[in-house]
Amino acid sequence: MTFRHLECAIAVANAGSINNAAKKLLVSQPYLSNMINSLERELGYSIFIRSSHGISCTAEGAAFMERAERIMSDLVEIRSLGSESEVPLSVATYYSRFITEGFRNFHNMSGNAPSDRYREMGNMEVIDALTSREFSLGIIYHAKTKLSKFATLATAHNLTYNALFDDMGTYLIMSDDHPLAHKEEITIDDLNSSAVVFFDDVSTMLYFMDHLKLQESSSHFAVSDRGAYMDALLSGHYLSIINTPYPEKENLFVLRDLSGCLAEGADFEVSSAYLTHQGHSLTRREQDFLSLLLGR
Repeated sequence: MTFRHLECAIAVANAGSINNAAKKLLVSQPYLSNMINSLERELGYSIFIRSSHGISCTAEGAAFMERAERIMSDLVEIRSLGSESEVPLSVATYYSRFITEGFRNFHNMSGNAPSDRYREMGNMEVIDALTSREFSLGIIYHAKTKLSKFATLATAHNLTYNALFDDMGTYLIMSDDHPLAHKEEITIDDLNSSAVVFFDDVSTMLYFMDHLKLQESSSHFAVSDRGAYMDALLSGHYLSIINTPYPEKENLFVLRDLSGCLAEGADFEVSSAYLTHQGHSLTRREQDFLSLLLGR
């Protein structure tokens, strides 16, 4: 049994199928099947139950996974001993210009920095990325009323939920050329008649439609990357909604108060948290990055 066997087994358990796990690991499906079969033969028991609906863990497999994940977490920390300051920073985060700017500044200040990795995605994708150990540090944004939900989700995925910003400001964001940028008072009718750009993921859609109670419209624009998002805002045709603890840093755009132009009962209070693997001790660079975000 090798660390590669453990990595493959964890990937299959998280993906729920050999095929999906093979895509994430960038290996062929037959190779991954052989790895799992050889591991089960060596163990003398089945880790997975195969069915037409996918793959799930046996009772022994669930216990095996718990220990395998602990071993892989320990392996990461063992490899970092003696060179902690050079450990690459790998961050999966909910879509945030503020976090993106912070990461870029931190990486640039690191001088001869290692191969840091950074990717924006939806909240559930952040959890999946940490669970599969593609990333070691995750940052999520969520409605304050959903704190218990996400803390429970983190625990269920063997992650630790840690508060980052308890109360983030929520603002309309638009370019200086947008028709509402300098309007004295923005109403709910103004907002409902505006074209809104947002990121195309489940957590964002739920927040915009269920929590903020925005009306669905064919003029809205769902995008999958920050480049398209920025282009839409800079066009002067679209506006969006952002959450940030430091609105003064959004100096490329006009920010306007959101509270007066939402439907009654809208839930716009947002918190953020960082997630780590259970038992993981933050590296020095992870601590420094979080301190930068917190302005310390």
